[in-house]
Amino acid sequence: MYAVEEFKTIGVPAEVLMKEVEDLVDFYVSKIANHPIKELIQKKLISNELADEFAKLQYIDSVLWVPMLSIMKDRVTNPKLLESIKENILCESGYNHTSHITICKNFLESLGIAPFFGQYSHYSELATQPVELMNSATSLNQANIAGWLLIAETLVPELFKLFRPLFVHRKNVDLEYFDEHIEVDADEHAQWMYDSVKELIQVKENYRDVLDGIDLGARVALNVPDAIYSKAIRNRDLYLSRRMQ
Repeated sequence: MYAVEEFKTIGVPAEVLMKEVEDLVDFYVSKIANHPIKELIQKKLISNELADEFAKLQYIDSVLWVPMLSIMKDRVTNPKLLESIKENILCESGYNHTSHITICKNFLESLGIAPFFGQYSHYSELATQPVELMNSATSLNQANIAGWLLIAETLVPELFKLFRPLFVHRKNVDLEYFDEHIEVDADEHAQWMYDSVKELIQVKENYRDVLDGIDLGARVALNVPDAIYSKAIRNRDLYLSRRMQ
């Protein structure tokens, strides 16, 4: 539990502090929703091979997500945040339903992609990002974690909305993994984290750390479309020439 002095507030109404948090979250939501890769997706300039790269990253992320949440759980003491992370772990691991790891595996297999075995880097050249992310969780404080999870749970639905059109026209593709996260993360997981952040920012030392956590989590989330976009730009001329043949 917190020491008594840790409950001293910074003298600003929670509504004012949360407005700043919400403004920062909205800024990053806009960054995802208006990412330049959106135009390439709409113009069908993303190859299936590159779309599959995104799919592989999602599988790596799904495999690592529960262990990372477990690390985070062991670093927090705030009851509301702790309960939110525990509920997230139960949901992701499929305590009362099919686990998200299995749903993601089904998605990959419907694309004709086998789940990875061996080193992550052999599965995807972009795999170091989610692995390093899990490692970084060991150094975050609980306010960082609250901010990071708030933006992560908010941006994942936006990320999947952005990339979902790459897969809807592929034969027999299983999109449950996309649809589950678009619906559940937006309506449930993000709200859990919102409530946790609202409580934590009443402590002066936590407020700045929450914002730092949001910035960190947003950079992590943006790294995925940034990396795919970078590869798409490099491959665009080659892909266009193939389409003309």
